[in-house]
Amino acid sequence: DGYRLLTEAEWVWVARYGRYASSPRFSWGDTMPVPEAAGNFADEAATGQVDVYIPRYMDNYAKLAPIGSFDANLNGLYDIGGNAREWVQDVYELLPLLAPTNEKDRLGPARGSNHVVRGSGWRTASMSDLRLTARWQASEGADDIGFRVGRWLGGD
Repeated sequence: DGYRLLTEAEWVWVARYGRYASSPRFSWGDTMPVPEAAGNFADEAATGQVDVYIPRYMDNYAKLAPIGSFDANLNGLYDIGGNAREWVQDVYELLPLLAPTNEKDRLGPARGSNHVVRGSGWRTASMSDLRLTARWQASEGADDIGFRVGRWLGGD
């Protein structure tokens, strides 16, 4: 009851499933290069702010962009790809590729110093880091990490 961080499973659902017919590889779809106005990533405007940037891509923001500067995804959420990577509720852990059982909305271990960070941000440029499956760990904030607030509406 109330507001909280999204779990990792919830973040994945709103980023890759929901109203999608098939799960996209990137926030804009399945193909490279990054299309015009796809989001706020490490573009040519970020030259000097980042070590690696996406050549021939320009979103006109060297760092964070105002929320809603780019189109929402099919589930109606802004900035799932680009702008700020997102801190989620789950404690970080590495899982085997083939987990022995499926768990509903797994939260990871009960304790730990690092949390899961999902999505891409204004510092993101590599193909693997732009993918919606990209996943990091963090124990403290950074200038390219934000969060998304969720609210429990009842039900299972």
